[in-house]
Amino acid sequence: MTTRPALTPKEIEELKERLLEERQDLQAQFEQLEESTFAANQTDLTGEAGFDEEYADAGSATFEREMDLSLVNNLQDLLERIDKALAKIDQGTDKQAEERVR
Repeated sequence: MTTRPALTPKEIEELKERLLEERQDLQAQFEQLEESTFAANQTDLTGEAGFDEEYADAGSATFEREMDLSLVNNLQDLLERIDKALAKIDQGTDKQAEERVR
């Protein structure tokens, strides 16, 4: 089994900056989706129109809402993964700093 070379402190810092930028972008998308999707309730989205007239529109609105919910869940997962990666970077840099002090 081959071992990969350790990253330099500069590479680690660049990676951390990229992760922070990506996290910021994903957080903005998350907040925008939550605001647009979940600010209104289902009745407001579909209206109180008659069953025959608006049945297809209600189905479309429900589908779009479910799709947005799926996107929100995916964004949450990505944000959690980035947070874990950042925590590992911080733990690794803390360990490296301790080793340099010894």
